[in-house]
Amino acid sequence: MPKKNILHRPFPSLYEAQKWPEYKFLIEEDIPGSEMKLKLSEKQDAFGEFVQKWATQLEEMLTQRLPDHSLPPDFNVPGSSLTTNAQPANTLFAGIQMLLRADVAFKLNEYGPSCFYPDDFSELPVPSQLSYDVELSNIATDLLQTLGKPGVTYLEMKSLGCCFQCGRCNEHRGPMNWRGIIQHYVAQKSIWLSHTSKSSVRSAQDFVYLFTHDTKVESGKPLVRIVNGSDASALNHAYTHGLLCLVCSNVGIYERCPEAYINDHLRDVHLIEEPEKGKHYSS
Repeated sequence: MPKKNILHRPFPSLYEAQKWPEYKFLIEEDIPGSEMKLKLSEKQDAFGEFVQKWATQLEEMLTQRLPDHSLPPDFNVPGSSLTTNAQPANTLFAGIQMLLRADVAFKLNEYGPSCFYPDDFSELPVPSQLSYDVELSNIATDLLQTLGKPGVTYLEMKSLGCCFQCGRCNEHRGPMNWRGIIQHYVAQKSIWLSHTSKSSVRSAQDFVYLFTHDTKVESGKPLVRIVNGSDASALNHAYTHGLLCLVCSNVGIYERCPEAYINDHLRDVHLIEEPEKGKHYSS
């Protein structure tokens, strides 16, 4: 039977709820806690209306920052389904549907983490700081294409749990959840840019340092693969100090790889087909 993913609209935090005029009025009253609880219970409908207006305001802020070419997600993914507690997901307002995509993310500020709707929103963002996360969203789109799941919802991918393994890493890392695998690719790009910005790297003669996690470049390795429980447990291995890549070390980059993967690193990153110990790597 298809797994049900129930969509719940974002709910305001206590900080946001305190902006409700009725709440502020009751807090300022000098009444016992039991009476306060009773009065709040009597105003449930009014509070529910406040929550709905708050959620609508949030959704309007987010949809205004979506790219012009945004499309609704695919609600017909085989094997699972998305529903709300009030209406079918595909009957929601088109803007809200677009927010549900697994490749739509936002930044609350320049240095903050990437946020997905509806999970990561319990407070209204500062309009001047809120932005569409272009980099992470584009990477997510490329990963979904590799998995044959273009346009799927974030909640569908989240429900799969930790089953995503990076196909571009030479060393087989443990499986990650959907958010984790996307952030892994973002982090790898950041590391590569940091390394290549070094003056020692820019001035190096005949130094090849390929970006193996470029989602726009095809290679013999997939961007991502889905692994099951038994495959995931087989990926766990004891930590080893690894071998030092001398090609990286010569330009000020510290890179160690397990012995089983040092040749892969030298071939994929530096285009060295026949690595030699002592020349290209050492213990």
